[in-house]
Amino acid sequence: MEEPDADPVAFARLILLRKLAAAPRTKSQLREHLRSRGVPDDISDRLLERFTDLGYIDDEAFAHAWVHARHQAKGLGRRAVRRELQSRGVEDTLVEEALSAITDASERERARAFAVQRVRRLRGLDASVVHRRVTAALMRRGYDSGLASAIAREVIGQG
Repeated sequence: MEEPDADPVAFARLILLRKLAAAPRTKSQLREHLRSRGVPDDISDRLLERFTDLGYIDDEAFAHAWVHARHQAKGLGRRAVRRELQSRGVEDTLVEEALSAITDASERERARAFAVQRVRRLRGLDASVVHRRVTAALMRRGYDSGLASAIAREVIGQG
């Protein structure tokens, strides 16, 4: 890789291109990575704005894709997805806008699907133990405690 002393702008541009080629990133993640590599903030800011203008960095699209992937594919609840997006530096307004794609019905459906799988693995245990474990697992996945408990009761009652 190039040395930063040669041409700091070219060095920073190369870092950005390599990071973005590997996976989409937020502006905040890229800024932190450039900072960790010793790129001055003025160069980082200028390049990040340029990459944003060109459409290479799009925090809004990142947030929407993240919500879809983490809720639909991984079955995470709103709280967990919100926490992940915030930890990646996505602005709160963009986080809330992206989270609006998760409806109450879809969140309940994903929680229920996860609970059914979990209950199957816990067969043979006392119902109160199963309820406690399923509820805790749902809460760790970002579901509200009330929803988690209700889903656990519902699924255990059907099993």
